[in-house]
Amino acid sequence: MVGTSASAAAEENTDTTSESVAAVATASETPATSTATSAASTSETTSTVATTYEASPAVTAASTSTAPASTSEASSTSTAASATAATPTAATPKLEAATPANKAAETASTTTDKKEETTLSAGQGATANNTVATEETANTSRRRTRRAVGDPNDPSLIGDDVEDATSTPKVEKPGFTTDIDAKSMASQISWLDFGDVANWTGTTTVLVPKSETKPTEDLEEKLALQVGSTYTKEIMPGYVVTVKVKSLKPFQATEIYKKRMENQGATEVEKATYDPNAKNGYVSGVTSTAARQAFNNGEEAKVIADAQNNWTEIRFENIDTKTKKTTISSALNGGNIGVQFEISATFRGKTVKPAIVMADGESANPGELVMFTTNGEGWQHIGEWKKFTRPKTSVTYEPQDTENLFGPNPKFNNTNLNQLRRSTEVGPEKKPVAWKYFGNPDQVTGGLGTGIFGPNISEGNRTVPIVMTRGASEVGLYVASGGKQSAMLGFFPIDEGDAPESYGKAMHTIATVDGVTGAKVNQPYLGNVSPDMDENTALDWFGDDKATTADEGIDQLLQMSLKVQPMR
Repeated sequence: MVGTSASAAAEENTDTTSESVAAVATASETPATSTATSAASTSETTSTVATTYEASPAVTAASTSTAPASTSEASSTSTAASATAATPTAATPKLEAATPANKAAETASTTTDKKEETTLSAGQGATANNTVATEETANTSRRRTRRAVGDPNDPSLIGDDVEDATSTPKVEKPGFTTDIDAKSMASQISWLDFGDVANWTGTTTVLVPKSETKPTEDLEEKLALQVGSTYTKEIMPGYVVTVKVKSLKPFQATEIYKKRMENQGATEVEKATYDPNAKNGYVSGVTSTAARQAFNNGEEAKVIADAQNNWTEIRFENIDTKTKKTTISSALNGGNIGVQFEISATFRGKTVKPAIVMADGESANPGELVMFTTNGEGWQHIGEWKKFTRPKTSVTYEPQDTENLFGPNPKFNNTNLNQLRRSTEVGPEKKPVAWKYFGNPDQVTGGLGTGIFGPNISEGNRTVPIVMTRGASEVGLYVASGGKQSAMLGFFPIDEGDAPESYGKAMHTIATVDGVTGAKVNQPYLGNVSPDMDENTALDWFGDDKATTADEGIDQLLQMSLKVQPMR
């Protein structure tokens, strides 16, 4: 579909430079063991000999709903409140899991805490690739419908329409991406930016100390999410995306967590940790002064975002979002948080379901848990590159084995893991959590092809994958760590072919605005109809013609005098 147009349509222009386009393909090596407002205006580039795609004029979203009244605290609530300790809830069930004795006193965490090197026991390396049963492979990435379990907006049903992974992988674990340049890929993704305040409504703010060792000093006001917070933006001409916060609840509030315990033989005490009304909060074992204070005061953990920093491992793969506030996390260290987003979009005035990408926004050591959920097609691996800081020693990501992390005979040790191990209470309610059920049953791919991906290890030599889901109306992200773990979310405009399934799947990206710089991206194409946003197109050669615009086929390649004219 990428090429030079023979005819000049009204929406085309002629330019002299063309930026490379990241095509989504699957070719890999064999795997080895708040405040700035973004200027999203499209800047003109010089002209080119090839006919290039300039999307039709901007389309405004049909209607932008106003965020509902906040259910959270008032604006500008200080996370660093007075240090009055709250009395733990009485009659709270205790988990009787064996945990290692506390190590020597650990240095108090700050927002720039130094990470420790992970100590691995014998045999603990990058997960090797396994052969996958063809029976399982045949069932990959199929969207599930919501079960008939009552009101679909019931907050107690978070994740009920998410297909969980099993111990049998749905797909093979890919190796490194070799046919797509990371910088080109990054430019085609429009990342959710908390600094883009002009496009946010219904948010709140929180005061965050610059140093967590001094929780009442040098406070910085940051944009924070609350239920109903909405981000609406035209990320390229004609393409308007909307992200709305449906709920703010940690992983132990999900149906996924509940079903895992039922399926994996959890004790009654462990099953009692499922709480559909759980709130985002901090863990009792955290060493950060500010976070410990927030836990004692029973504060809810606010969800914020910062720019990538020195701990953002994916930057070393050239996925660099510069100063944009794209790494989503708790306001302080030691957060146990979750965000459930409703996702929608329109393209040239027509409703579409956008492709969503997610990635770890920091450096995930063993025991730093980051998970992504979708009610759309299963998570697809679309990119992972060797770190330019470790070109010879990089290995692909490794799923976290939470049985080894939180079981009676742990095989890992690090500061942030130990903070979770000794966290017998979490959140404002100060209830226990069974951390081992945060781990993915698929210990080969981490859940590729299913509705939940992660948690994975991505520190040191291990790299960070980017995963994509399509056809989703809701996605979720979950983070649990003694440190400051984060995640990234973005939109990925793609166009698909409509050839029958036996021909294989072909798709390419069509973003006309650089997702990082905001500069114009010139997209070459064949014919006189520019690419459109495809969604679940019928694979019968004519599916695309019946969808948004007929950008494929013979007719749009011909000049007007040769086109088939309707009978008069």
